[in-house]
Amino acid sequence: MSRDLWDRKANKLVRRNWETLCELWLDYPLLRGTPGVPPDHEVSELESLQQELQDIDGNQPKDIQEDIVGLRESILKQGLFQFQKAAHILNGAQIHIDKGMPSWSLSSAYHSAFCAVNGILNLLGITFVQTSRGSFLIDVWSEPPEKSTHKRDTSRNTRLQKTPGLPDQKNVWQVFQRILRINPFNDDIISEDWTTALLALENTDFSRMRNAVHYRASNWPFDDVRSFVTTTHFQLDSVDLMHGCFVNDPENSVFPLALAFMIVRIGHQMLKSLVSMSILLQPELDVFYRWLYGDNNLLYQTSFPCAR
Repeated sequence: MSRDLWDRKANKLVRRNWETLCELWLDYPLLRGTPGVPPDHEVSELESLQQELQDIDGNQPKDIQEDIVGLRESILKQGLFQFQKAAHILNGAQIHIDKGMPSWSLSSAYHSAFCAVNGILNLLGITFVQTSRGSFLIDVWSEPPEKSTHKRDTSRNTRLQKTPGLPDQKNVWQVFQRILRINPFNDDIISEDWTTALLALENTDFSRMRNAVHYRASNWPFDDVRSFVTTTHFQLDSVDLMHGCFVNDPENSVFPLALAFMIVRIGHQMLKSLVSMSILLQPELDVFYRWLYGDNNLLYQTSFPCAR
């Protein structure tokens, strides 16, 4: 699917307010299942969703004002587990650094960021699914069509869009950038400096260093193949990081780690705001903290010493 087509899909995503979404999410119980354990099923496996997808053909979105049974709960649970994965993988990147393998830590750092960005999209009501009927972009906090009799400020409309396939990683970042452009976030979630820095990137920039490490024989950032490199190579000054200074050069070896810290931090703050409204979600945050603030994630803790 070309970038232009993904732009068209992403441009149908509407503005939403995170504080309002926090309140709306509380209508959907999450106590089923254990924190830190994968969801029982994929979102695409919901029979209620599959029924709604049957009659979608072509590029015309389908808007549904009624709840699709189990859909919002599944997307929220999926998003929470994406955050758990992101923190776990970021912890793995730190272990590789500590063990003298900084080059491969960049791959883990990027994948931590990618899990976290999917979690952010999920908590904003957005996900991608593939079923026997095809591939779809789903937004459960969209707006009703203009001609609908429903009020446009309900934010409870679900929009289903067919896509030629699941998005490439660059397209996921593209959708994320669309959300950043149209949504106001409090500085507690994401600062203006971070928004500016992330929007200045091309959608192919996010994975550039990771792809070079994976696929280019001539690209290996550090001299850690011949022997372990125990010297610290990542000096992530917390002040510079808070100003988005480390993501202005996608080819800099520190880029994937700085990106991971930023995207995980955004998810971290979103999860904290959810927990502040429902203590029942505290166990989810506890699992998240176990990885971010354990003994093996000192770089993140140094960058955000007061984050918890």
